Amino acid sequence: MVPDTQSPRPSAYHTRVRDYLRSREKPLWDWFGSARARADHASSLRTALLKATYRLDRESHAALHDAVDSAKAALGIDLPVTLYQAHDDPRPNASIRSIPGEAHIVFSGPVLEILDPAELRAVIAHELAHVVFLSLDAGDFDVASRLLEASAADPRASGSHLQTARLFRLHTEIFADRGALLVAGDPEPVVAGLVKVGTGLRQVSGAAYLRQAEEILSAGSPNSEQQSHPETFVRAHALALWHERGPDADPEVARLVGGSPSFDSLDLLAQEDLAAKTLEIVELLMAPRWIRTPSMLAHARLFFPDFESRPPRLPDAAAEPPSLPEDPRTRDYLAHVLLDFAAADPDLDDVGVAATTDLARRLGIQPLFEKAAAKQLGLRQRELKRIREQAGAMLAKAETEVPRA
Repeated sequence: MVPDTQSPRPSAYHTRVRDYLRSREKPLWDWFGSARARADHASSLRTALLKATYRLDRESHAALHDAVDSAKAALGIDLPVTLYQAHDDPRPNASIRSIPGEAHIVFSGPVLEILDPAELRAVIAHELAHVVFLSLDAGDFDVASRLLEASAADPRASGSHLQTARLFRLHTEIFADRGALLVAGDPEPVVAGLVKVGTGLRQVSGAAYLRQAEEILSAGSPNSEQQSHPETFVRAHALALWHERGPDADPEVARLVGGSPSFDSLDLLAQEDLAAKTLEIVELLMAPRWIRTPSMLAHARLFFPDFESRPPRLPDAAAEPPSLPEDPRTRDYLAHVLLDFAAADPDLDDVGVAATTDLARRLGIQPLFEKAAAKQLGLRQRELKRIREQAGAMLAKAETEVPRA
């Protein structure tokens, strides 16, 4: 493989997903990493390739094989690569099928006709960079990729599994683009190849499209919403950033690809982060001993079954509350979490509402909380205003007068 100082590395997103799957989905991880699973995958892949393609041998396509050899040398790849032209697929494209110890590149449509030699070398390098990616960390990312794709294809897959697979693919395409840049040495043929594959055009200026990508991003629309490959302008701009800054570009590229997590489209990592944020807020609310009544603890267990086994958080009214995401649906969800606790123990009466109102104020979601409280608890604005204004005194009094659990 290429030296570490030059080689693109898996993104932080790749690594977090790999670690999550390896620890949280261990039985599946072990299966997809098993020799049997790899052998089954290899056998079915070879058969599918032979049925759906024409094999391009070195004798008849020497220049094409020379381009592959050149890219392999630049990427430090030492394994046989077989080339194919797909049947019955008119779209210009190139794709890789990787098996441990071998790789198979499939060309489709007129892609070999519309690319010039530099662009073809860049496209081939992009596909071979996928092989580099899948081989890193003893094949961990190959296991993660196959596990995610199988999960996403399962009819029982949750939205978070689909979103995780989508984002993992997007980050992988960015990685492969960097491999293409490493081989080409210049972003323009890499970008021109991307545009030609996407449009089918025979004449393209990579430099002109890089300027176009910058213009698009300066007008907004910063993140990708496509299902498999990011929009070409995102990939082009990400490539330019890597060319200019190297690894220092990673945080900005991550924002371009993923944007800010939305409550309606959380991946597994964002879902885990939101669960951790919810726990932090529940622990803040439940820190005072007086509020840990049987009803309140029972409600906390509905969110976190092991809640009572966790060390109670020490009350600290001066402590900085956690920052919340800007996503409106996420903030509304957290306001409703507090609302659930406001109604969990009727015996606490107004002091329970005071505790949740005060925490909502500290979190910056008091208007959302009070709007929900007025609707769900039937509290009038006059009552909410009274509780809000008297919350400090009510909570101080609760420390001495409300029965403790």
